[in-house]
Amino acid sequence: MNSRSSPDPGAGGRSGPGGGEGGQGGTITFLDRNVNNKDPVNVLPVAAKAGGLPSNFPLEFDRTGETSASVPPPSDLAEQEATRATPGEPLRDPAGCGLPCTAGGGGGGGNLAAGADGQSCPPNTIIGPVCAPQAATFGRGGSRVGLDNFRFGGQLLLMGGDGGSGGGASADVSDEYKNEKPNESVFRAAARYAPGTGGGGGGGIVHLVVQGGLILRSTGSILARGGNAIQSIDLGGNGGAGAGGSVLIQLANSVTIEPGARIDVSGGVPNKAPPIPAEQILPVYKGNIRLVGTEQRSFGGSGGRGAVGRVRIEAPANSNLLKSSLNENVTSSVMYLDASLSRACSLSLPLGVGPGGRALSHLLKPDSAALRFAEQGLPDGTDAFVLWQGAGPSFDVHGEHGTLRGGVEDLRDLQDVEYVQFSVYFTSNVTTRETPTVSEVNVPVRLGNPKIK
Repeated sequence: MNSRSSPDPGAGGRSGPGGGEGGQGGTITFLDRNVNNKDPVNVLPVAAKAGGLPSNFPLEFDRTGETSASVPPPSDLAEQEATRATPGEPLRDPAGCGLPCTAGGGGGGGNLAAGADGQSCPPNTIIGPVCAPQAATFGRGGSRVGLDNFRFGGQLLLMGGDGGSGGGASADVSDEYKNEKPNESVFRAAARYAPGTGGGGGGGIVHLVVQGGLILRSTGSILARGGNAIQSIDLGGNGGAGAGGSVLIQLANSVTIEPGARIDVSGGVPNKAPPIPAEQILPVYKGNIRLVGTEQRSFGGSGGRGAVGRVRIEAPANSNLLKSSLNENVTSSVMYLDASLSRACSLSLPLGVGPGGRALSHLLKPDSAALRFAEQGLPDGTDAFVLWQGAGPSFDVHGEHGTLRGGVEDLRDLQDVEYVQFSVYFTSNVTTRETPTVSEVNVPVRLGNPKIK
């Protein structure tokens, strides 16, 4: 910050390795150095920066050109061609706008899809619906970038996400900002103009070459997320968020992704609240998105969201990974790309106690069941899980169960538990020909109240 009344623009966010840098926010130079002199002749806007393309993007395919709020991007982009996220444009003369206006929010970076456009809605606009801008100052989202197979010209070409662009600056701030109440921010009502914030950096590249099998445990993560962007001051433009990056996993054998593990290439989130310094409880400044009554409203140019990135898993041509196999999550079980599913089913079991036969005087209330494996009974690349069904008594045949319903992992989620039946689903590794070995299905129970209908 230059001074309390002359804040610096936001810097562009750093990218992950192979991603594009975020664009710097715009600012205002007052030629006579008097920040209170808003005469347009005295105001010189300094433009925000576009989002950076991925670091190894072939620049001859950059077709951004004159793309802006008033000039749409080319509609005839070829396979490898792309456009950057363009910056929000400045608001040089807020008083002369004729209508309530804001500087433009920066566009979000692109990757698998195009990034979202920024906005330049009138101040005090409800967040959510797309608005009709009073002044065309918004930044355009970056186009789709790269190819799904990560190949170009017969060679591997990995690219991260496109960076988000910077937000435009406004030569003035709103009256509401100037009249900010005490204890709302560290630099309360201090700024005399609103610089733009920087765009988020694009997510990077993760390339894994695995000679054997890959196991991503429940606590493991592979992250190539796009960078977020924060709010500016009233009438200023917020930077656009960066796009998610790219993950390429090349396997020789199997892949196991346990529940809770993540491969995350999500795009960044724009318009985040201003930061709160360490050991402080107040933000540095009052942001331009806030609650008015029960509605979130914007008092500046909102930034665009970053696009999602790409995840690709490859295997050799003769690998079982490419054959027909179980390739999806079953309930909350482990995901295997090189697997075969089988199932074992129990008889229906009465869950009650009584003097004999099938007359039940008391029900047994089950707790959570546990599946126990034999020693070394869960080889790598295999899994097993149990699902439960329950039923009440049959109204047609004494001592038999009615229609079984459910298919849940937790017995306690069943509506009827007078009779239960379980199925164990086994996921075997096709490559190693190994199958899990289950020693028992354990169900703790406690005596319930007398059975009264």
